[in-house]
Amino acid sequence: MKKLVIVFLLLMCVSMPMTPNGQEVTPRLADRSAGKGTIENPEEYWKINGYPDNISFACEEGQERFGDGTITKLIIVGIVNADENNKQSVIDLLSPNCRITFINCTQSYKQREVILNKILNMEDKEIFNVTLIRNNEEIHVLVSKNNVGHYTESLKAQFGDIIWVTDESAIGYHEPFDHYEPLEETPTPQCKSDTYNWIFPITLIVLVSVAIILYFKRTRSKATIQTNNAVH
Repeated sequence: MKKLVIVFLLLMCVSMPMTPNGQEVTPRLADRSAGKGTIENPEEYWKINGYPDNISFACEEGQERFGDGTITKLIIVGIVNADENNKQSVIDLLSPNCRITFINCTQSYKQREVILNKILNMEDKEIFNVTLIRNNEEIHVLVSKNNVGHYTESLKAQFGDIIWVTDESAIGYHEPFDHYEPLEETPTPQCKSDTYNWIFPITLIVLVSVAIILYFKRTRSKATIQTNNAVH
């Protein structure tokens, strides 16, 4: 039984992926690319310095907080022609504190701005607002409920599938840039890594405790049998 417990512990340790500095890699980090540059906030950086021709959007999806206080940002970057060279240019820009997920897009930020301005310049009173979505490449067009079908068909025919037409009832499913605010604030998702970090050690302690109890019970049982045999 003791040997089984030791083997179990070794398997658990080996199976837990680790970062180069020894931190546990959580599931949300496992498939993401780590940055190699200095920029912590690509959305703010590109907003100030201008978006590259191959970038559609960038946003922070959330964070992972480790037991030593280290915080890693989960960044999503929409990229046109997401080949390895284009991805590498973003990796070289962002900080090692950023873990990047790349989304393949068809329209750059600049192209989306052009489309947004074309829709605004229609000066259509039935179109209440036009927004660049910040966590995907869609352009959100707000109309009355009765006009959703009509504008969906006509605007997608002109500008393609990146157009998302809706009325007020669907607000909140996507995050806007600056042109429009949701009716209700959506709470920022809390990091799950803290919970993940303490569940594993507690589970491991419980399993080891049970294994030790079973081991000593078995040892006592053998000792009792041997004592009884010696008496007889």
